[in-house]
Order: sequence, then C-alpha cells, then structure tokens
Amino acid sequence: MDVRAVAALAVSLGAATWGVVTSVRIMGFLQSRGRRVNPLLMRLLLFDYVSEYRRITRAELGRPGILYTHFATAWILALGAALYAVLILRLT
Repeated sequence: MDVRAVAALAVSLGAATWGVVTSVRIMGFLQSRGRRVNPLLMRLLLFDYVSEYRRITRAELGRPGILYTHFATAWILALGAALYAVLILRLT
C-alpha cells in the first residue's frame, strides 16, 4: 500500500476519533443544560444534538460554541482524508 494512502487513513482515523470525542462532549454539555440525551441513540440523533447545542450556545453567547466548530472540522477532515486515500489507492 502506498505510504500516502496509509498517512491519509491515519489522519482520517485521528479526525474520526476527534469527532467522536467532540460528540460526547456536546452530549455532556446538553445534559448539563437539562436536555435528555440517550447515548444508545447517539448515532441516530447526533445531528439533532449538534443543532440543539448550536441553538443553545447561540442564545447564550451570540455565536455557535467552540464544540460546534470542532465537530464540523473533525468530520470534514475525516471525510476529506478518506476520499484522498481512496483516490490514491485507485490511481496506483
């Protein structure tokens, strides 16, 4: 396997881990604000939780919270690195 593809997959795995940790922190934030959060349904309700976090922090701070930026950046980076790895593997 190409070294660039391995590096891209490592970046993708790291970014996905970053995204999961950020998702858990968002759930913790929502719980501290009194919102009921179900960890078993996290995969299905994740975007609802993130939009709720964004709505709450916009009301409190006037802008989305930092975890929203972390969430979006982590998943965009993971997707981009995975696509890059696929392209490298397809072209070689």
